[in-house]
Amino acid sequence: MAEGRALGFEPLAVVATAGTTGAGVIDPLPAIAEVARGEGSWLHVDAAWGAAAALSPRLRPALAGIERADSVTWDAHKWLQVPMGTGMCFCRHPAAGVKVAYCEPPVLPPQP
Repeated sequence: MAEGRALGFEPLAVVATAGTTGAGVIDPLPAIAEVARGEGSWLHVDAAWGAAAALSPRLRPALAGIERADSVTWDAHKWLQVPMGTGMCFCRHPAAGVKVAYCEPPVLPPQP
């Protein structure tokens, strides 16, 4: 991240994976969370596959550190028997989620 800043870039986020599709690998979330916090960066965890481990008392420890994420994605269609493409994004900062997802269609009156 320091190298990127030296080149004039500002890192947007640190992204970790919790359960890769091919092998189920989980990144070292506590260590990655420390880096993100130290750099003042947003931490996103892609838990498309792995988030389901949080539902199991036996598997939950594998996700240690995920609670420090600013946002986490989970592909509900992989575990919850919902239509293909159904996903969820959990965000610690509600205002940020509203800014990203909000749209005001031209046919509706402006919202306050």
